[in-house]
Amino acid sequence: MTLNQGDGRIEPEVQSAGSAILELERRLRDANVRHARETNSGSDGQGADLHLLIDRQDISGFPSVMADTKAIRGWPEHPATDASAASDHWFVPDFASSDYLHLEVTWKAPGGPSSAYGRGGPARGRPAPARFKTQGMVVALIGADGSGKSTQAARLATIFGRKLFTTTIYLGSGDGGSRLRQAAKRGYHQLRGRGRPKAAARSGPGRDRNLAVPRTAWLRQCALALERYANVRRASRAAAAGAIVISDRWPQNLQSGVFDGPGDLPADASRAVRLASALEQGLYRKIVAYKPTLSVHLVSDFETSQARKPGDLEAEEFKRHADLMSLMRAQDPRVQTVDARQTQDEVTRDLFRCVWLELWKVADATPGARP
Repeated sequence: MTLNQGDGRIEPEVQSAGSAILELERRLRDANVRHARETNSGSDGQGADLHLLIDRQDISGFPSVMADTKAIRGWPEHPATDASAASDHWFVPDFASSDYLHLEVTWKAPGGPSSAYGRGGPARGRPAPARFKTQGMVVALIGADGSGKSTQAARLATIFGRKLFTTTIYLGSGDGGSRLRQAAKRGYHQLRGRGRPKAAARSGPGRDRNLAVPRTAWLRQCALALERYANVRRASRAAAAGAIVISDRWPQNLQSGVFDGPGDLPADASRAVRLASALEQGLYRKIVAYKPTLSVHLVSDFETSQARKPGDLEAEEFKRHADLMSLMRAQDPRVQTVDARQTQDEVTRDLFRCVWLELWKVADATPGARP
């Protein structure tokens, strides 16, 4: 294969990524970066890998091309066992299709091999490389019930997880969770189902005769806060290790009793409940100290919420959520918004752009030594 400036032809097996490849080829030609190209369809059928052999004499022009295309650089999740660890790996976005191109770059020394994989032959049929790490980030999707948080979190995890080290966390109060929270939840519902507990029946005049239920409810609240605290710490560690973490919801402590915040303490709460509330509030102060790299508010309306999750929220409660979201955006201008009333594909496209551009800001965009 002779180094040239690209012939503009796209092989049939990579037509799905053709627009991204053509744009990349144009930019390489404009920057006078001599290169040879080999293509290989991805093992999952989504997009294609592009293998480039670039003359070392043209290395100075390559970083500017990557910057112009908003490409990010990654490195193998397990470099000791990855045969391609010696190459540079870049990921070029295709915003129109909410996807990206995996670009593997080998630098050609004078007199070196003319193939991107030395004298071993073409790259076709070569196993797809392992997942790759980037600089890592935490993406929090927030919004009212029915705005599509869980659906879009799963979609983003599939897209980015195709080649990049991606994980998800759920920070809501739905089913599942830690054993402690499950046990507290079972106890709460059991006590509510029995009516007045035996312990309350033995209490004297003037005493709260149903203390067991609120105490168990606050035990459940504390267990949820503890679980959320553990999960945000886990997310922070994963991002520091190079993972893209997609979070369904993110806790807040601006308002109690609503929207993933701490419980609302009743005025006549017992001493035990007040102690539990203080513990919960302390945990939420620790939780909100962990800030997502990117928060995206999926903006919806009551009609859309009702169409997707009928009966989950009343109009008044939905308004409380919307007002809280406005307050959160006012206090943190970095929170971005996406119109959740669009089709799922349109929402995914807008989210992909938001996430990629933020990832591009934090990713290592300098060729050379691996982090």
